[in-house]
Amino acid sequence: MKKFVLRLVFFLIPLLMLCLTLEILLRSFPNDYSFKNEYLEKNSNKIETLILGSSHSYRGVNPVFFFVKNI
Repeated sequence: MKKFVLRLVFFLIPLLMLCLTLEILLRSFPNDYSFKNEYLEKNSNKIETLILGSSHSYRGVNPVFFFVKNI
């Protein structure tokens, strides 16, 4: 039993190292969330309305209708 556990540990260590390395590398790739975060940090003082939600709120809301014209 001890030999089995030892072989299992030696088998799993490289797999865990590979998974850890891939996770670290994948975090450095730019994605939609990092682009949005960068934009929000740069323009946070200009933003009046922030709409959160799924892709329906990202693509399905026309921001033109949020501006109220004083009559």
